Amino acid sequence: TNAPTSAPTNAPTNAPTIAPTNTPTNAPTNAPTNAPTNAPTNEPTNAPTNAPTSAPTNAPTNAPNNSATNAPTDAPTNAPTSAPTVPTGGGGVQFAVPHPLGAPACETIGNRCDSGDYLKGSSSTKGPELNHPNTLSTCVDGSAGVYYQDESIEKIVVRAGDIGDDFSTANLEAGNKATIIATVYAYSGYTSDFADFYYAADA
Repeated sequence: TNAPTSAPTNAPTNAPTIAPTNTPTNAPTNAPTNAPTNAPTNEPTNAPTNAPTSAPTNAPTNAPNNSATNAPTDAPTNAPTSAPTVPTGGGGVQFAVPHPLGAPACETIGNRCDSGDYLKGSSSTKGPELNHPNTLSTCVDGSAGVYYQDESIEKIVVRAGDIGDDFSTANLEAGNKATIIATVYAYSGYTSDFADFYYAADA
C-alpha cells in the first residue's frame, strides 16, 4: 500500500523498511549492529574490551597489576618496602683513602667514615694489608702469628650519633657524639685483648 496501516500486523514484513524510524524499538535486537552508535551509553558493558583505551581511566582499579609503572606514584603505598633505604643525609657515607700521614682518612665531610678494605690483613705478608702499615707512628705489625686466628683489626667505621643511632643523617662534627665500630679478629682466649682508640682536635 502507499501508506502504512493504522494498526500493526501480528507478523513482521518479509523485508525491513528502506529507512530507519525516528523512534527506537522497545527492546534490543538479538544481534548487535556492525557499527557503533554515534554517542556512548551511560552504562558500562558487562565485560571489558579486548584492547585498552587510548586514555587512562579517572580512577584506579581495585586490584594492582603485575607490572611496574614507568614513574613513581605521588602517594606512598599502604605497606613498607622489604628493606629500609640507607639515609644519605649530610654528606652521606665516606670511604677512607690513603693519606700522606700514613693512615687512611676520609677527606670529605659525611655522616660516617668507613675504612673499607684498607685495614684487612696484617702487615705485608698476612692478607696482605693494603697500604700497610696504615699507622701514624713507627709501631707497625710484626710478621708472627696466623691470619684469621691471631689478633688483627679488619675495619673501623666512625659514624655520627649514639651507638643506637645506626641511621643517623647528621654529619660528623666537633662537639657532637660519635660511635666507633671495629671489626676485629681476637685471640681465642681474648680476655687480655683490647684496642685503644684516640682522637685529636686536628685529626
